[in-house]
Amino acid sequence: MGDADLVREVEGVRDVDVLLAPVGGGSVMTPEEAADAVMLLRPKIAVPIHYTDKKPSSSETWRIHTPTS
Repeated sequence: MGDADLVREVEGVRDVDVLLAPVGGGSVMTPEEAADAVMLLRPKIAVPIHYTDKKPSSSETWRIHTPTS
């Protein structure tokens, strides 16, 4: 996705194999926006990037989620 927030143009993207999701807020997606992007795009593999190395708060923690269909 590059360094971007979750933008409307992403809605038209289909057949995503690997999603590199920039997470961190500010000029990139918040953890919640990144989770929304994963649910919207339904990639086979999602990898969070640009996240901080500080200890995450509970709202910043990534959870593995397998969509049901």
